[in-house]
Amino acid sequence: MLYAHYDKTSQTGQALTEHLEVVAKKMGENISPLHFKCSSNDRLKQLLSQTGYYHDVGKLMKSFQRYLKTDKGGHEKDHALISAGLFSTNYKAREIDGYLAMLAIAKHHGDLNNDIAMENNLFSQLTNQYEDICQQIEAYPEYKEKLSTTFDLAVYQKFIQDNVSYIRSKRNLSMNGVESFFLLQYIFSKLIWADKLNSAGLDKKESVNTTKLADIERYIREKNQQAMAVNEKRETIRRSVLEKVDALTEEEFGKTRIFQLTAPTGTGKTLTSICAGLKIMERMQKLYQCRGQIITALPFINILEQTKIDYEAFFADVLVHYSGADLNATAENKSEHETDLQKKLLLMSAWESPVVITTFVQFFESILTDKNKRLIKLHKLAGSVVILDEVQTIPFYYAPLLGAVIQHLADFYGTRFILMTATQPEIVTMANRFLPKDNPMHTYELLPSYQEYYSELKRTKIIPVFDKVEDNEALVEFIKATKEEDQSALVVVNTIRQSIEVYQLLKEDYQVLYLSTNLIPVDRKAVIKEAKALLKQKVPFILVSTQTIEAGVDLDFDIGYRDLAPLESIIQVAGRINRAGDKGEYLPLYVFDTGSAKSVYDQYPRQETSKMLKACESIGEDKYLSLIKQYYQRIAKSEQHERQIYRAMHVLEYKTEVKDCLAIRDFSLIENQDNVKTVLITKTAQVQEKAEEYAQLLEEEHLDFAQKAKLKQLLTELSRYTVDIRVANLAKNIPCKFADVHRVELDWYVVQLDEVKNYYNETGFMTESPQAFVY
Repeated sequence: MLYAHYDKTSQTGQALTEHLEVVAKKMGENISPLHFKCSSNDRLKQLLSQTGYYHDVGKLMKSFQRYLKTDKGGHEKDHALISAGLFSTNYKAREIDGYLAMLAIAKHHGDLNNDIAMENNLFSQLTNQYEDICQQIEAYPEYKEKLSTTFDLAVYQKFIQDNVSYIRSKRNLSMNGVESFFLLQYIFSKLIWADKLNSAGLDKKESVNTTKLADIERYIREKNQQAMAVNEKRETIRRSVLEKVDALTEEEFGKTRIFQLTAPTGTGKTLTSICAGLKIMERMQKLYQCRGQIITALPFINILEQTKIDYEAFFADVLVHYSGADLNATAENKSEHETDLQKKLLLMSAWESPVVITTFVQFFESILTDKNKRLIKLHKLAGSVVILDEVQTIPFYYAPLLGAVIQHLADFYGTRFILMTATQPEIVTMANRFLPKDNPMHTYELLPSYQEYYSELKRTKIIPVFDKVEDNEALVEFIKATKEEDQSALVVVNTIRQSIEVYQLLKEDYQVLYLSTNLIPVDRKAVIKEAKALLKQKVPFILVSTQTIEAGVDLDFDIGYRDLAPLESIIQVAGRINRAGDKGEYLPLYVFDTGSAKSVYDQYPRQETSKMLKACESIGEDKYLSLIKQYYQRIAKSEQHERQIYRAMHVLEYKTEVKDCLAIRDFSLIENQDNVKTVLITKTAQVQEKAEEYAQLLEEEHLDFAQKAKLKQLLTELSRYTVDIRVANLAKNIPCKFADVHRVELDWYVVQLDEVKNYYNETGFMTESPQAFVY
């Protein structure tokens, strides 16, 4: 028997014929949502099936079979390039789609790129490998029916060179070559997914969502305990949204791919969006005759936990995926305790759940990437509903690029998007700067009457006080003059240094809580929990925070103070004041300027915000919508380096050595943090034990997959006790290096258990240098 995989301990393995057939079958399934001009779905189904079958045919070689059982062998055992060669020689349609499939096969054991033509050192062995495969096929006739054994090295190399030249040509650029990028990403994603899950024995069953709209409606009725007027408004909005989905004819629904949900803060958008998503998914299943997923992406990790609580109340299987996600907390793992850690990690990475909650970083960096481990889930977007919550938090300079990406996913993958926010940015206008004029971005507003809801709102007002507050001392005096004794107050400033100083000044006279990323995640969670309890008990207190409080944190204060920031951030803070509307009318959010905004925000949006606010004495909530529209029109512009990434997508340029030029792999939604260091706060003996266990694994020279999965889980657990600190002036209070405590080199610092009080307090990590903080 020839094997695809072999366990030397048990001397058993998976038959190669079985593996090739299963992967081929899974590759050809559920492609009805796809729409590519370069390949019809019938042709694409055949292409994908053949890709799945040929991807590992190189494993037929005697050299590879010997390697499976002995671990011995050099480059002669490498099977990806010869598998790709046999595919490209025998696959009948030798067009661009065939090249992309060949490329996916050649790269499926590593990261994706278009540099196959440079691998000449590997081409020299292909003829010998081909002869080896031919001999094996004669010895194992079960492969004869499936495999054609024609191979010509010169034809293979010319096929590659011709397609590389075409992809980089002006003709391809002018013909919207971005289609090649999205097709390649899809083929590669589906191949590595089918390959890895079958190899791990995890493709035997599929979890299916059984939640009905009535289940969510029941949960909403049980949850809503606020004022009757608020509940009535939320119910009216939800009904209006669902009626808009129902109003689309079958033909209209087939063409409508991007939905917009614009509604004020505190009007139940989260639960309304999932109701709309479920209804859209039901219609998609009828349209495409296959099941997609419901994927909710949010900007901040702290919002994920609340969203998870809501979703798990009515969905039986919810997967939460972000860099610090707990492998033991997914619904899949709760029902299958026997599933070991390495399989849990794979299931999570592959988004093997009908309902997924993730971050913007995970979502967009799983599209614009060359990384194998990120791309494994990308094909799941086909035929799925994606809810992008708080979409206004996408950096404005990335809005043209990511808006275009959203449109292309909708066009090519049949993905439906719900763009949801209280301050809807001009993402359509900005996306159309990149998109071709004959295919602009269009959206379908689910709440056309949203302006009426804004015009009725009187919960808050923004009051600029730039002439009264210019520093922290003036801020504290202003709070004393304006905050009533029985009120709860939210104070949001821009930097950690500033937040600590304001906290220290205020705590002399008030009960004060502190929140920022200078606290380790477990402590941030505890502060939010305490704040909720105090608000519920109507205990007057002040929460001093950085912008980590802005979006999605369900807190309801009586009064607010916000340092200058882009307008959308200010309005988000206003959404934490008088949230239920039961505290009166036009409760104030005072906006001041201490000059710290320049440390955090881009110049253009903060300056435009300052100009707009200085022109007003106060702005009531009923005017927020017109104000934010004016603001987005002012700042809408594209950045040249983001256009570079868009061009790189057209020519499949995953990496570049050209100075000051960007390629696909250079995309990152968060700012580069090369100038920060991670500090582990060893608050408990358990944290110390886990750090030591982590170090012991790092000491191992060769880790198997199970150990790598354990390493990932330990890193996740330890990350809940870490802070990131700027290194510029950290030397005056620098902790021990990780290697000094745990023997192994790791670019971390460690505050040991018996020294925590010297480095960490209620405001987080302590440093003598105010420049050391991450803002």
